[in-house]
Amino acid sequence: MGSDPEPWTLRFETEGGERVVVRLDRDAMYELWTEVRGVPWPTVHRHPERRERDELVREIVERANVAGESELREALDALGGRE
Repeated sequence: MGSDPEPWTLRFETEGGERVVVRLDRDAMYELWTEVRGVPWPTVHRHPERRERDELVREIVERANVAGESELREALDALGGRE
């Protein structure tokens, strides 16, 4: 593996609603990924704009996982409607 100076950022929310952010270096993140997924991780985008976009997508998914139906409908409408 090549060196990656930027840490991985994991965001969690506790049952009490507190947001927790954990930063892991590449080796620690790889260990976590392979333990949870059981496979090597996919290619990481090196282009800063693509990495920023991927981070935004992850944040949307995280929030969608805890959102109610009305919030999900509003989000779909904001993103261009539903099919």
